[in-house]
Amino acid sequence: MRYLNKRTNGSYRYLRRYPTGFAATYPNLPKQYSREFPEINDASTEEQKHTALAKAAKHYDLHIKTLKASDPNAYSETERAMAVEEVLRQKQMSRGSLHHASESGWVDNMFPELWGMPSDTDRAKTDQPYTFKESVLIDAYFAAQVLPEVKLEMTLRQAWGAYLKRELIHDTNNGTGKDKQQRFERVISITGDFNIADETKRDVLGRLQHYIIVKQSEGMKAQTIKRSLKEVFAAVRGVPQLAWSDAVTLNPKKNSLVIAKEAKEVKGRVLLNEELDKLIDKAINEPDKYYICLLLQLHAGLGPMEIKRLRLEKDVYLDAPVPHILFRGGDDGITKKDARVRVVPIVLGLPQINQWLPKVHQWLNSIVDKSPPATLNKKLRALIEDAPDVKTHSLRHTWLRLANRANVGARHEHAIGGWSKKNDGEINRLTETVYDPNGFRDDPELLVQLCEAQKAVFRRWLSYEKAEADNNVVVFNGDKSR
Repeated sequence: MRYLNKRTNGSYRYLRRYPTGFAATYPNLPKQYSREFPEINDASTEEQKHTALAKAAKHYDLHIKTLKASDPNAYSETERAMAVEEVLRQKQMSRGSLHHASESGWVDNMFPELWGMPSDTDRAKTDQPYTFKESVLIDAYFAAQVLPEVKLEMTLRQAWGAYLKRELIHDTNNGTGKDKQQRFERVISITGDFNIADETKRDVLGRLQHYIIVKQSEGMKAQTIKRSLKEVFAAVRGVPQLAWSDAVTLNPKKNSLVIAKEAKEVKGRVLLNEELDKLIDKAINEPDKYYICLLLQLHAGLGPMEIKRLRLEKDVYLDAPVPHILFRGGDDGITKKDARVRVVPIVLGLPQINQWLPKVHQWLNSIVDKSPPATLNKKLRALIEDAPDVKTHSLRHTWLRLANRANVGARHEHAIGGWSKKNDGEINRLTETVYDPNGFRDDPELLVQLCEAQKAVFRRWLSYEKAEADNNVVVFNGDKSR
Protein backbone atom coordinates (compact mmCIF):
# COMPACT_ATOMS: atom_id res chain seq x y z
CA MET A 1 0.00 0.00 0.00
CA ARG A 2 1.29 3.41 -0.93
CA TYR A 3 2.87 5.39 1.95
CA LEU A 4 2.63 2.39 4.30
CA ASN A 5 6.15 1.64 5.51
CA LYS A 6 7.21 -1.29 7.68
CA ARG A 7 10.22 -0.80 9.95
CA THR A 8 12.79 -3.49 10.60
CA ASN A 9 11.36 -3.94 14.12
CA GLY A 10 7.97 -4.86 12.60
CA SER A 11 6.15 -1.59 13.38
CA TYR A 12 4.34 0.43 10.73
CA ARG A 13 4.39 4.10 9.83
CA TYR A 14 3.05 6.54 7.25
CA LEU A 15 6.00 7.74 5.15
CA ARG A 16 5.56 10.35 2.44
CA ARG A 17 7.87 12.83 0.71
CA TYR A 18 7.32 16.55 1.12
CA PRO A 19 6.26 18.41 -2.05
CA THR A 20 9.03 19.48 -4.41
CA GLY A 21 10.34 22.92 -3.54
CA PHE A 22 9.74 22.72 0.21
CA ALA A 23 13.43 22.03 0.86
CA ALA A 24 14.40 25.51 -0.36
CA THR A 25 11.78 27.21 1.82
CA TYR A 26 12.21 24.96 4.86
CA PRO A 27 15.85 23.76 4.88
CA ASN A 28 15.47 22.08 8.30
CA LEU A 29 12.62 19.83 7.19
CA PRO A 30 13.47 16.13 6.82
CA LYS A 31 13.08 14.69 3.35
CA GLN A 32 9.96 12.76 4.32
CA TYR A 33 6.98 13.19 6.62
CA SER A 34 6.64 10.29 9.07
CA ARG A 35 3.76 9.29 11.35
CA GLU A 36 3.78 6.13 13.43
CA PHE A 37 0.97 3.55 13.28
CA PRO A 38 0.79 1.94 16.74
CA GLU A 39 -2.78 0.84 15.98
CA ILE A 40 -1.87 -1.63 13.21
CA ASN A 41 0.43 -4.64 12.91
CA ASP A 42 0.92 -7.71 10.70
CA ALA A 43 -2.37 -9.17 11.93
CA SER A 44 -4.38 -6.08 10.94
CA THR A 45 -6.95 -6.40 8.15
CA GLU A 46 -6.80 -4.50 4.87
CA GLU A 47 -9.69 -2.35 6.06
CA GLN A 48 -7.84 -1.43 9.29
CA LYS A 49 -4.73 -0.50 7.33
CA HIS A 50 -6.68 1.61 4.84
CA THR A 51 -8.49 3.37 7.71
CA ALA A 52 -5.15 4.21 9.35
CA LEU A 53 -3.74 5.43 6.03
CA ALA A 54 -6.76 7.65 5.40
CA LYS A 55 -6.45 9.22 8.85
CA ALA A 56 -2.72 9.80 8.41
CA ALA A 57 -3.30 11.35 4.99
CA LYS A 58 -5.61 13.94 6.57
CA HIS A 59 -2.93 14.82 9.13
CA TYR A 60 -0.34 15.04 6.34
CA ASP A 61 -2.58 17.41 4.37
CA LEU A 62 -3.10 19.56 7.48
CA HIS A 63 0.64 19.58 8.16
CA ILE A 64 1.36 20.77 4.61
CA LYS A 65 -1.31 23.44 4.99
CA THR A 66 0.26 24.73 8.23
CA LEU A 67 3.57 25.10 6.41
CA LYS A 68 1.88 27.21 3.73
CA ALA A 69 -0.60 29.27 5.77
CA SER A 70 -0.17 30.84 9.21
CA ASP A 71 -3.44 32.78 9.52
CA PRO A 72 -5.69 31.00 12.10
CA ASN A 73 -8.76 32.13 10.14
CA ALA A 74 -7.70 29.93 7.22
CA TYR A 75 -8.53 26.77 9.20
CA SER A 76 -11.82 25.09 10.07
CA GLU A 77 -12.77 24.01 13.59
CA THR A 78 -12.23 20.40 12.54
CA GLU A 79 -8.70 21.17 11.35
CA ARG A 80 -7.97 23.07 14.58
CA ALA A 81 -9.18 20.10 16.67
CA MET A 82 -7.02 17.74 14.60
CA ALA A 83 -3.99 19.99 15.11
CA VAL A 84 -4.54 20.10 18.89
CA GLU A 85 -4.79 16.30 19.02
CA GLU A 86 -1.56 16.06 17.00
CA VAL A 87 0.33 18.29 19.46
CA LEU A 88 -0.90 16.18 22.37
CA ARG A 89 0.00 12.96 20.53
CA GLN A 90 3.53 14.15 19.85
CA LYS A 91 3.91 14.97 23.54
CA GLN A 92 2.44 11.56 24.43
CA MET A 93 -0.57 13.16 26.11
CA SER A 94 -4.33 13.19 25.72
CA ARG A 95 -7.05 15.64 26.70
CA GLY A 96 -7.12 15.98 30.47
CA SER A 97 -4.12 13.73 31.02
CA LEU A 98 -2.39 16.41 33.15
CA HIS A 99 -5.42 17.68 35.06
CA HIS A 100 -3.95 16.47 38.39
CA ALA A 101 -0.62 18.15 37.67
CA SER A 102 -1.86 21.66 36.93
CA GLU A 103 -0.55 23.10 40.22
CA SER A 104 2.80 21.31 40.26
CA GLY A 105 4.52 23.09 37.39
CA TRP A 106 4.71 19.91 35.33
CA VAL A 107 2.36 21.27 32.69
CA ASP A 108 4.57 24.33 32.09
CA ASN A 109 7.60 22.07 31.74
CA MET A 110 5.78 19.98 29.14
CA PHE A 111 5.15 23.06 26.96
CA PRO A 112 8.49 24.93 26.92
CA GLU A 113 7.70 26.37 23.47
CA LEU A 114 5.08 28.64 25.02
CA TRP A 115 7.56 30.62 27.07
CA GLY A 116 9.53 31.78 24.04
CA MET A 117 6.48 33.38 22.45
CA PRO A 118 5.99 37.17 22.47
CA SER A 119 3.68 38.38 25.23
CA ASP A 120 0.33 40.01 24.48
CA THR A 121 1.93 43.39 25.33
CA ASP A 122 4.74 42.86 22.85
CA ARG A 123 2.28 41.72 20.18
CA ALA A 124 0.22 44.88 20.65
CA LYS A 125 3.32 47.02 20.16
CA THR A 126 4.47 45.24 17.00
CA ASP A 127 1.00 44.41 15.67
CA GLN A 128 2.05 40.75 15.48
CA PRO A 129 -0.98 38.39 15.72
CA TYR A 130 -0.86 34.79 16.88
CA THR A 131 -0.05 32.29 14.15
CA PHE A 132 -2.07 29.11 13.71
CA LYS A 133 0.74 27.02 15.25
CA GLU A 134 0.93 29.29 18.28
CA SER A 135 -2.81 29.32 18.87
CA VAL A 136 -2.99 25.52 18.54
CA LEU A 137 -0.14 25.11 21.04
CA ILE A 138 -2.00 27.29 23.54
CA ASP A 139 -5.20 25.28 23.00
CA ALA A 140 -3.27 22.05 23.57
CA TYR A 141 -1.74 23.48 26.79
CA PHE A 142 -5.19 24.03 28.28
CA ALA A 143 -6.69 20.85 26.79
CA ALA A 144 -4.08 18.76 28.63
CA GLN A 145 -5.30 20.18 31.94
CA VAL A 146 -9.07 19.89 31.49
CA LEU A 147 -10.91 16.59 31.39
CA PRO A 148 -13.25 16.42 28.39
CA GLU A 149 -16.84 16.96 29.39
CA VAL A 150 -18.98 13.85 29.35
CA LYS A 151 -22.71 14.53 29.22
CA LEU A 152 -24.74 11.79 30.86
CA GLU A 153 -28.01 13.35 29.72
CA MET A 154 -28.82 14.54 26.23
CA THR A 155 -31.76 15.55 24.10
CA LEU A 156 -32.36 13.51 20.98
CA ARG A 157 -30.94 16.34 18.85
CA GLN A 158 -27.81 16.49 21.01
CA ALA A 159 -27.43 12.71 20.79
CA TRP A 160 -27.84 12.95 17.02
CA GLY A 161 -25.14 15.61 16.83
CA ALA A 162 -22.80 13.39 18.85
CA TYR A 163 -23.59 10.47 16.54
CA LEU A 164 -22.69 12.51 13.45
CA LYS A 165 -19.43 13.57 15.09
CA ARG A 166 -18.54 9.95 15.94
CA GLU A 167 -19.25 8.95 12.34
CA LEU A 168 -17.06 11.84 11.09
CA ILE A 169 -19.98 13.39 9.21
CA HIS A 170 -19.41 17.14 9.14
CA ASP A 171 -21.60 18.18 6.21
CA THR A 172 -25.35 17.54 6.45
CA ASN A 173 -26.22 19.67 3.45
CA ASN A 174 -24.75 17.37 0.81
CA GLY A 175 -24.27 13.72 -0.05
CA THR A 176 -24.54 11.03 2.62
CA GLY A 177 -24.72 13.53 5.46
CA LYS A 178 -27.76 15.13 3.83
CA ASP A 179 -29.48 11.74 3.44
CA LYS A 180 -28.89 10.86 7.09
CA GLN A 181 -30.09 14.23 8.31
CA GLN A 182 -33.28 13.98 6.27
CA ARG A 183 -34.05 10.53 7.70
CA PHE A 184 -33.48 11.88 11.20
CA GLU A 185 -35.76 14.88 10.62
CA ARG A 186 -38.56 12.58 9.45
CA VAL A 187 -38.28 10.60 12.69
CA ILE A 188 -38.06 13.58 15.06
CA SER A 189 -41.02 15.25 13.31
CA ILE A 190 -43.15 12.44 14.78
CA THR A 191 -41.37 11.69 18.08
CA GLY A 192 -40.53 15.27 18.93
CA ASP A 193 -37.32 16.11 20.77
CA PHE A 194 -36.92 14.49 24.19
CA ASN A 195 -34.45 13.94 27.03
CA ILE A 196 -32.42 10.74 27.14
CA ALA A 197 -31.28 9.74 30.64
CA ASP A 198 -31.53 6.77 32.99
CA GLU A 199 -34.87 7.97 34.36
CA THR A 200 -36.51 8.68 30.96
CA LYS A 201 -36.52 5.12 29.60
CA ARG A 202 -40.31 4.76 29.48
CA ASP A 203 -40.79 8.11 27.71
CA VAL A 204 -38.07 7.44 25.10
CA LEU A 205 -39.32 3.95 24.25
CA GLY A 206 -42.89 5.23 24.15
CA ARG A 207 -42.01 7.93 21.61
CA LEU A 208 -40.09 5.48 19.42
CA GLN A 209 -43.01 3.04 19.57
CA HIS A 210 -45.35 5.87 18.57
CA TYR A 211 -43.23 6.48 15.45
CA ILE A 212 -43.48 2.78 14.53
CA ILE A 213 -47.27 2.79 14.97
CA VAL A 214 -47.68 5.94 12.85
CA LYS A 215 -45.55 4.58 10.01
CA GLN A 216 -47.30 1.19 10.07
CA SER A 217 -50.67 2.94 9.85
CA GLU A 218 -49.38 4.77 6.75
CA GLY A 219 -48.60 1.45 5.12
CA MET A 220 -44.81 1.58 5.43
CA LYS A 221 -43.18 -1.86 5.34
CA ALA A 222 -41.47 -3.19 8.47
CA GLN A 223 -38.15 -3.39 6.59
CA THR A 224 -38.36 0.31 5.71
CA ILE A 225 -39.28 1.33 9.26
CA LYS A 226 -36.30 -0.60 10.59
CA ARG A 227 -33.96 1.15 8.17
CA SER A 228 -35.36 4.57 9.09
CA LEU A 229 -34.70 3.94 12.80
CA LYS A 230 -31.28 2.31 12.54
CA GLU A 231 -29.28 5.54 12.88
CA VAL A 232 -31.60 7.06 15.48
CA PHE A 233 -31.21 3.93 17.60
CA ALA A 234 -27.42 4.26 17.33
CA ALA A 235 -27.65 7.90 18.44
CA VAL A 236 -29.77 7.06 21.51
CA ARG A 237 -27.55 4.12 22.50
CA GLY A 238 -24.53 6.40 22.16
CA VAL A 239 -25.49 8.53 25.18
CA PRO A 240 -22.65 7.80 27.64
CA GLN A 241 -23.35 5.36 30.49
CA LEU A 242 -27.00 4.92 29.57
CA ALA A 243 -28.12 2.01 31.76
CA TRP A 244 -30.84 0.75 29.40
CA SER A 245 -29.15 1.28 26.01
CA ASP A 246 -29.66 -2.41 25.15
CA ALA A 247 -33.45 -1.85 25.29
CA VAL A 248 -33.32 0.39 22.20
CA THR A 249 -33.81 -2.46 19.77
CA LEU A 250 -36.45 -4.18 17.68
CA ASN A 251 -35.21 -7.61 18.74
CA PRO A 252 -38.39 -9.44 19.83
CA LYS A 253 -36.47 -11.23 22.58
CA LYS A 254 -35.97 -7.91 24.38
CA ASN A 255 -39.69 -7.08 24.25
CA SER A 256 -38.88 -3.35 24.30
CA LEU A 257 -40.27 -2.15 20.98
CA VAL A 258 -42.82 -4.01 18.88
CA ILE A 259 -43.07 -4.04 15.09
CA ALA A 260 -45.02 -6.14 12.60
CA LYS A 261 -43.30 -9.06 10.90
CA GLU A 262 -41.40 -8.28 7.75
CA ALA A 263 -43.27 -8.94 4.55
CA LYS A 264 -41.77 -11.63 2.39
CA GLU A 265 -39.67 -9.85 -0.21
CA VAL A 266 -39.75 -10.78 -3.84
CA LYS A 267 -36.44 -12.47 -4.51
CA GLY A 268 -34.68 -11.08 -7.52
CA ARG A 269 -33.28 -13.26 -10.27
CA VAL A 270 -30.57 -12.86 -12.86
CA LEU A 271 -31.60 -11.40 -16.20
CA LEU A 272 -31.75 -13.67 -19.24
CA ASN A 273 -29.66 -12.89 -22.31
CA GLU A 274 -32.74 -11.78 -24.27
CA GLU A 275 -33.68 -9.41 -21.45
CA LEU A 276 -30.17 -7.96 -21.39
CA ASP A 277 -30.43 -7.54 -25.17
CA LYS A 278 -33.45 -5.28 -24.62
CA LEU A 279 -31.78 -3.25 -21.88
CA ILE A 280 -28.53 -2.67 -23.77
CA ASP A 281 -30.39 -1.91 -27.01
CA LYS A 282 -32.62 0.62 -25.23
CA ALA A 283 -29.76 2.32 -23.41
CA ILE A 284 -27.66 2.73 -26.56
CA ASN A 285 -30.41 3.60 -29.05
CA GLU A 286 -32.76 5.61 -26.79
CA PRO A 287 -30.58 6.77 -23.90
CA ASP A 288 -31.95 8.71 -20.97
CA LYS A 289 -30.88 9.14 -17.37
CA TYR A 290 -32.76 6.02 -16.27
CA TYR A 291 -31.48 3.59 -18.89
CA ILE A 292 -27.92 4.91 -18.72
CA CYS A 293 -28.04 4.46 -14.94
CA LEU A 294 -29.16 0.85 -15.47
CA LEU A 295 -26.46 0.27 -18.11
CA LEU A 296 -23.81 1.61 -15.76
CA GLN A 297 -25.14 -0.57 -12.94
CA LEU A 298 -24.90 -3.60 -15.23
CA HIS A 299 -21.17 -3.01 -15.73
CA ALA A 300 -20.40 -4.30 -12.21
CA GLY A 301 -23.67 -4.89 -10.40
CA LEU A 302 -23.53 -1.35 -9.04
CA GLY A 303 -26.12 0.22 -6.75
CA PRO A 304 -27.57 3.70 -7.36
CA MET A 305 -25.99 5.01 -4.15
CA GLU A 306 -22.53 4.07 -5.45
CA ILE A 307 -23.15 6.16 -8.57
CA LYS A 308 -24.61 8.97 -6.45
CA ARG A 309 -21.40 9.18 -4.35
CA LEU A 310 -19.16 9.50 -7.41
CA ARG A 311 -16.98 12.59 -7.64
CA LEU A 312 -17.16 13.25 -11.37
CA GLU A 313 -13.92 15.24 -11.37
CA LYS A 314 -11.91 12.69 -9.34
CA ASP A 315 -13.35 9.23 -9.99
CA VAL A 316 -14.41 9.22 -13.65
CA TYR A 317 -11.82 8.47 -16.35
CA LEU A 318 -13.91 7.89 -19.47
CA ASP A 319 -11.40 9.69 -21.71
CA ALA A 320 -8.48 7.52 -20.59
CA PRO A 321 -6.88 4.97 -22.97
CA VAL A 322 -8.77 2.37 -20.93
CA PRO A 323 -12.06 4.08 -19.99
CA HIS A 324 -12.91 3.32 -16.36
CA ILE A 325 -14.61 4.63 -13.23
CA LEU A 326 -13.33 4.29 -9.66
CA PHE A 327 -15.99 3.59 -7.04
CA ARG A 328 -14.51 4.48 -3.64
CA GLY A 329 -17.37 5.97 -1.66
CA GLY A 330 -16.95 9.68 -2.36
CA ASP A 331 -15.14 12.09 -0.05
CA ASP A 332 -16.30 10.17 3.03
CA GLY A 333 -15.14 6.82 1.65
CA ILE A 334 -18.51 5.21 2.39
CA THR A 335 -19.05 1.78 0.88
CA LYS A 336 -21.24 -1.06 2.04
CA LYS A 337 -18.18 -3.26 2.51
CA ASP A 338 -14.46 -2.68 2.14
CA ALA A 339 -14.39 -4.91 -0.96
CA ARG A 340 -16.95 -2.67 -2.69
CA VAL A 341 -14.17 -0.17 -3.38
CA ARG A 342 -13.44 -1.12 -6.97
CA VAL A 343 -12.53 -0.16 -10.51
CA VAL A 344 -15.01 -0.66 -13.34
CA PRO A 345 -13.84 -0.64 -17.00
CA ILE A 346 -16.56 0.71 -19.31
CA VAL A 347 -16.93 -1.45 -22.43
CA LEU A 348 -20.59 -0.96 -23.43
CA GLY A 349 -22.20 2.31 -24.46
CA LEU A 350 -19.16 4.48 -23.73
CA PRO A 351 -20.34 7.54 -25.75
CA GLN A 352 -23.78 7.36 -24.17
CA ILE A 353 -22.45 6.98 -20.63
CA ASN A 354 -19.98 9.80 -21.20
CA GLN A 355 -22.80 12.09 -22.37
CA TRP A 356 -25.43 11.14 -19.80
CA LEU A 357 -23.46 10.42 -16.60
CA PRO A 358 -23.60 14.07 -15.35
CA LYS A 359 -27.40 14.03 -15.76
CA VAL A 360 -27.64 10.66 -14.01
CA HIS A 361 -25.49 11.96 -11.17
CA GLN A 362 -27.56 15.14 -10.88
CA TRP A 363 -30.80 13.15 -10.80
CA LEU A 364 -29.60 10.75 -8.10
CA ASN A 365 -28.42 13.65 -5.93
CA SER A 366 -31.68 15.58 -6.39
CA ILE A 367 -34.00 12.87 -5.08
CA VAL A 368 -35.18 13.42 -1.50
CA ASP A 369 -38.29 11.41 -0.79
CA LYS A 370 -38.51 9.00 -3.71
CA SER A 371 -36.26 5.97 -3.81
CA PRO A 372 -34.07 5.67 -6.94
CA PRO A 373 -34.26 1.84 -6.91
CA ALA A 374 -38.09 2.01 -6.99
CA THR A 375 -38.06 4.26 -10.07
CA LEU A 376 -35.42 2.16 -11.80
CA ASN A 377 -37.26 -1.06 -10.93
CA LYS A 378 -40.37 0.27 -12.71
CA LYS A 379 -38.33 1.20 -15.79
CA LEU A 380 -36.63 -2.20 -15.91
CA ARG A 381 -39.84 -4.18 -15.44
CA ALA A 382 -41.68 -2.09 -18.02
CA LEU A 383 -38.91 -2.76 -20.53
CA ILE A 384 -38.71 -6.50 -19.91
CA GLU A 385 -42.48 -6.95 -19.38
CA ASP A 386 -44.17 -9.47 -17.12
CA ALA A 387 -41.15 -9.71 -14.80
CA PRO A 388 -42.21 -8.92 -11.20
CA ASP A 389 -39.21 -10.86 -9.90
CA VAL A 390 -36.71 -8.57 -11.66
CA LYS A 391 -35.23 -5.54 -9.85
CA THR A 392 -32.11 -3.45 -10.16
CA HIS A 393 -30.31 -5.50 -7.51
CA SER A 394 -30.70 -8.39 -9.97
CA LEU A 395 -28.02 -6.69 -12.06
CA ARG A 396 -25.46 -7.45 -9.36
CA HIS A 397 -26.10 -11.18 -9.52
CA THR A 398 -26.42 -10.99 -13.29
CA TRP A 399 -22.92 -9.54 -13.62
CA LEU A 400 -21.54 -12.29 -11.37
CA ARG A 401 -23.28 -14.97 -13.47
CA LEU A 402 -21.79 -13.47 -16.64
CA ALA A 403 -18.35 -13.35 -14.99
CA ASN A 404 -18.64 -17.01 -14.03
CA ARG A 405 -19.66 -17.94 -17.56
CA ALA A 406 -16.58 -16.12 -18.86
CA ASN A 407 -14.40 -17.88 -16.27
CA VAL A 408 -13.11 -14.55 -14.92
CA GLY A 409 -10.47 -15.06 -12.22
CA ALA A 410 -11.26 -14.36 -8.57
CA ARG A 411 -9.01 -11.29 -8.25
CA HIS A 412 -10.57 -9.59 -11.26
CA GLU A 413 -14.02 -10.63 -10.08
CA HIS A 414 -13.31 -8.93 -6.76
CA ALA A 415 -11.70 -5.83 -8.26
CA ILE A 416 -14.56 -5.10 -10.68
CA GLY A 417 -17.61 -6.57 -8.96
CA GLY A 418 -16.61 -6.10 -5.34
CA TRP A 419 -17.25 -9.72 -4.43
CA SER A 420 -15.18 -10.90 -1.48
CA LYS A 421 -15.09 -14.44 -0.10
CA LYS A 422 -14.79 -14.62 3.66
CA ASN A 423 -13.83 -18.26 3.89
CA ASP A 424 -10.93 -18.51 1.46
CA GLY A 425 -8.97 -15.51 2.67
CA GLU A 426 -9.25 -13.76 -0.69
CA ILE A 427 -9.43 -9.98 -0.63
CA ASN A 428 -9.87 -7.24 -3.15
CA ARG A 429 -6.15 -6.80 -3.74
CA LEU A 430 -6.54 -3.84 -6.05
CA THR A 431 -8.25 -1.64 -3.46
CA GLU A 432 -4.90 -0.15 -2.46
CA THR A 433 -4.66 1.33 -5.94
CA VAL A 434 -8.29 2.43 -6.00
CA TYR A 435 -7.91 4.20 -2.64
CA ASP A 436 -4.92 6.13 -3.99
CA PRO A 437 -6.09 9.56 -5.22
CA ASN A 438 -3.83 9.03 -8.25
CA GLY A 439 -5.87 5.96 -9.19
CA PHE A 440 -4.17 3.86 -11.87
CA ARG A 441 -1.87 6.56 -13.22
CA ASP A 442 1.25 4.42 -12.68
CA ASP A 443 -0.43 1.05 -13.22
CA PRO A 444 -1.89 1.02 -16.75
CA GLU A 445 -1.12 -2.68 -17.10
CA LEU A 446 -3.56 -3.48 -14.28
CA LEU A 447 -6.27 -1.56 -16.09
CA VAL A 448 -5.63 -3.46 -19.31
CA GLN A 449 -5.96 -6.77 -17.44
CA LEU A 450 -9.24 -5.69 -15.88
CA CYS A 451 -10.56 -4.37 -19.18
CA GLU A 452 -9.86 -7.70 -20.88
CA ALA A 453 -11.74 -9.47 -18.09
CA GLN A 454 -14.67 -7.06 -18.51
CA LYS A 455 -14.71 -7.64 -22.27
CA ALA A 456 -14.90 -11.38 -21.61
CA VAL A 457 -17.91 -10.78 -19.38
CA PHE A 458 -19.76 -8.84 -22.09
CA ARG A 459 -18.38 -10.64 -25.16
CA ARG A 460 -21.91 -11.43 -26.39
CA TRP A 461 -22.62 -7.68 -26.86
CA LEU A 462 -19.24 -6.40 -28.07
CA SER A 463 -20.07 -7.03 -31.74
CA TYR A 464 -23.04 -4.73 -31.22
CA GLU A 465 -20.66 -2.01 -29.98
CA LYS A 466 -18.39 -2.51 -32.99
CA ALA A 467 -21.31 -2.24 -35.40
CA GLU A 468 -22.34 1.03 -33.81
CA ALA A 469 -18.83 2.45 -34.16
CA ASP A 470 -18.48 1.32 -37.79
CA ASN A 471 -21.91 2.38 -39.04
CA ASN A 472 -22.99 5.10 -36.63
CA VAL A 473 -26.37 3.39 -37.01
CA VAL A 474 -27.21 0.59 -34.64
CA VAL A 475 -29.02 -2.43 -35.97
CA PHE A 476 -29.58 -4.98 -33.26
CA ASN A 477 -29.61 -8.20 -35.29
CA GLY A 478 -30.16 -10.50 -32.31
CA ASP A 479 -27.22 -12.73 -33.30
CA LYS A 480 -25.73 -13.28 -29.86
CA SER A 481 -24.64 -16.88 -30.16
CA ARG A 482 -21.07 -16.19 -29.07
